[in-house]
Amino acid sequence: MTIHKLLLVILLSTCIAPVVYGQAQTKQFNNQYRPTYNQSVTAKQLMVMQSIAQPVVLDVRLEEDFQQNPVLIPGAQRLNPEQLSAWISANSKQETVVVYCAGGKWVGQKAAFLLNQAGFTVHNLQGGLNAWQAATQNATP
Repeated sequence: MTIHKLLLVILLSTCIAPVVYGQAQTKQFNNQYRPTYNQSVTAKQLMVMQSIAQPVVLDVRLEEDFQQNPVLIPGAQRLNPEQLSAWISANSKQETVVVYCAGGKWVGQKAAFLLNQAGFTVHNLQGGLNAWQAATQNATP
């Protein structure tokens, strides 16, 4: 093997392969894999959904974010995002799921992305808990 081929193999195995194969398959949240997910709902849309169909609403904020503001949207379940793969295995893919994090950014989007990959119909709450609280002022501890 020439030195050029050897360098190419090293480059591929250390730089590209972890992104394509390793991080894309991991379900840990405190890593650099941050997919975007574009299926979202507003706080008002979620209120309508809750009055009609009772979607599964998951609070997937990181533990430190939850500790800073231990409030849940009414009807929501708290789920540490590190436990998402176990939740996926234990629940029916027939239900519509809405996830939220603190601000509707990477944690909620990542959880929604992974749930969607697992076959769930899922939406990320735009603006997360912050938007819900601003829209309703009715979140309960």
